[in-house]
Amino acid sequence: MNRAIPIISLLIAAGSLPAADLRPFPFYRELQPPASGAGDVASVVLDRPIYAASDGPRVDLRIIDQDNRETPFHVRTQALSKSTLHETPFPAEVLSFRELPDNRVEIIARRNARQPVPAGLRIHTSKRNFEKQVTVYGSADREQWTLLAEAIAIFDYSRFIDVRNDRIAFEPREFVFYKIEVANITETRDSPLTEIIRKYRDNAETETTEINAFRKESFRLDRLEFLEQKEIAQSGDTETREEAVREWIAVPDAQRRQTVLTFSATHEPLTALTLETRESNFSRPVVVSVAETPKGPWTELAAGRISRIDAGKVHQQSLTIPLNGERRHRHYRVIIENQDNPPLTITGIRARENLYQALFFPKPGCRYRLYYGGSGGPASTYDTETVLSAILPGATLAWAIGNEQKNPEFKPGTRSSINSKNLLIAAIIVMVGVLAWVMVRITRKVECMGRD
Repeated sequence: MNRAIPIISLLIAAGSLPAADLRPFPFYRELQPPASGAGDVASVVLDRPIYAASDGPRVDLRIIDQDNRETPFHVRTQALSKSTLHETPFPAEVLSFRELPDNRVEIIARRNARQPVPAGLRIHTSKRNFEKQVTVYGSADREQWTLLAEAIAIFDYSRFIDVRNDRIAFEPREFVFYKIEVANITETRDSPLTEIIRKYRDNAETETTEINAFRKESFRLDRLEFLEQKEIAQSGDTETREEAVREWIAVPDAQRRQTVLTFSATHEPLTALTLETRESNFSRPVVVSVAETPKGPWTELAAGRISRIDAGKVHQQSLTIPLNGERRHRHYRVIIENQDNPPLTITGIRARENLYQALFFPKPGCRYRLYYGGSGGPASTYDTETVLSAILPGATLAWAIGNEQKNPEFKPGTRSSINSKNLLIAAIIVMVGVLAWVMVRITRKVECMGRD
């Protein structure tokens, strides 16, 4: 028993080691919170220096706090924030109904105080081909009424086209009672029956008269519903940025009747290329290929056509080449098929890329650094990734990222095969085994003492 205590203490200490292994990462950058505060969830946008420092498409990152402890994070695409209105109906209790002068009716409805505050009203009816004017008032005591919506048209034009509206929107107010007035409740319509009167003299028809009948038709309200509206935040499209390619080469190939454009990248997640030229009235096939070395081998990635038409009133251009998804490569080649046409003069290339961000939970008063670069080590895995992946766009606070600095602890070829989390798990497993062994020893001693 006495021998087991030092072993258990050592295992507990090893499992709770806070120090992170910084040797595999050649660079780091300071993370700076905004002036408005740290916030609950922080986000940092990855940029080209981070991609450039990696040896392959996968970016290896670590976020380390001021005490040299590893901070869990989650990397995802940065999406635009959008919101949609979600409509939820709930029943309206009808208290009274009465006819008013000028062919109108009045309905008093009540909302239960436990129900949400409505932002509109829906009138259900089985009628077709109608148009009515609806006015809505709200009140807390059925004495003082506040106008919420005046002469809003509800209609159904299915005789001509499938267009229908049975909703009346108004400002949400904390009212219990609602007065709904519907105008033109009864309409006079043509009857499908026509009376024909014919007059005869000497067995000959001398006069024919057609008499059209009319009928009155009342508008029936089947039921009323209040409408609650909630604004729900959702993830929109992935945010992108487009930057000019700084260094590129254009080489005309007269023998193959082509223009070959080449440039290098940093494994950033590109989605499209746009060629710039001042020329017009052309349409040329293009092919985009990629490679990891300047000499290849080259793999065809996408094919398309670039064009610009300026003739009379027609002005159209299509100079962007989609890459059929997100691509991360070192070298790109664009071949323009000139055929028998003179080569185009390309003045620039622009690359569009998806934006990625790293999310983490910052602690108040803590400073953080982002370590990155190199490859070949195990990818980081954290249990907080599930929580962070559910954070909606716009719910994070954007942190700034400082200039790139060299990591003085970097040692080339160093890769930690186990992190503090794995070490802790291993320590717990061994500790459980040691405890089980100790319990067995104690049980045996107790049994021996009982026999004595």
